Formats: sequence, structure tokens, C-alpha cells
Amino acid sequence: MSFLALKSIFYKLVLVLYFYSGNPASAESTLDGSYKSEFMMRMNMVVYQGNYVCPREVPIKIILRIVGNQLSGSIENTHEQCNNWQNASISGSIDDEGNFLKTKFIHKDKIYGRREDAYKIEGNILSEMTLKSKSRQFWKDKQFKATKFNEFAF
Repeated sequence: MSFLALKSIFYKLVLVLYFYSGNPASAESTLDGSYKSEFMMRMNMVVYQGNYVCPREVPIKIILRIVGNQLSGSIENTHEQCNNWQNASISGSIDDEGNFLKTKFIHKDKIYGRREDAYKIEGNILSEMTLKSKSRQFWKDKQFKATKFNEFAF
């Protein structure tokens, strides 16, 4: 093998190693991780669910996971006897500073969830956010904050 052929192979090998050992295409961000918020959300009216009168305030838990600029998660009403409201999976995107660009809620209750419950989050993951509600008859928009946590800690 000639010197030029070895030199060519060497340069190709260096290029291959350079491209495959560098940063991955979706590099980790300082925002990557899991965020949680738990708060009481006030209903604007008395609601009956079966034989049970729902309380005026229901406990809400929001979990958001961020990888790159994509987010996923859930919102859940944790009241054990009145849990048909505010239950949905969440997807969307944020910018590099943590501002919400887009959120989509897929409600477990396909009819009333879309008409009455939360439909998007506005604000910044690192500061105050607003949970926007479809029907102000039932829910006012709610401001909240989230804290970063290790989802896999024992």
C-alpha cells in the first residue's frame, strides 16, 4: 500500500471518529429533567359527580419531563371521589430559555375534558406558569410554579 493510500485512509478514519464521537444531535440542555407541581385548584361552582358533591378546591398534580426542547407529562386531579376533572396527558415544546411555545392536552374525558378543563400552559418552566382553562364557568386560570426533581431517586 502506498503512502498516499495510507494517508487517505488515515484522514477518513479521523473524520469518521470526529463525527461519531462529537455531541449528539439533540444535545442535553440545563433544562432537561422532570418537574413537579402540586397545588389546590378552586372550582367556581358546586359540581355533583354521581352521588358525591365535589369540593370547591381539588388537589392537582402536574408532572412535566423535558428533553431538549420537547416536553411531555401529565395533569391529574388527585381527589379520590371526584377525579373526572383535569386529567390529561401533556405534550409540547419550549424554547432554549424555558418559555412554553406549545402545549397540547389529551384529556381522559374526551367530551367534557376538552370543553371544560385546562388546555395549555403559558410562562416559563423556571418561574411562574399559568394553567389556562377552557371554561371559566368551572375553573379560573391558575398560576403555579414547579420544582425540578429526580424521578428515579429511591
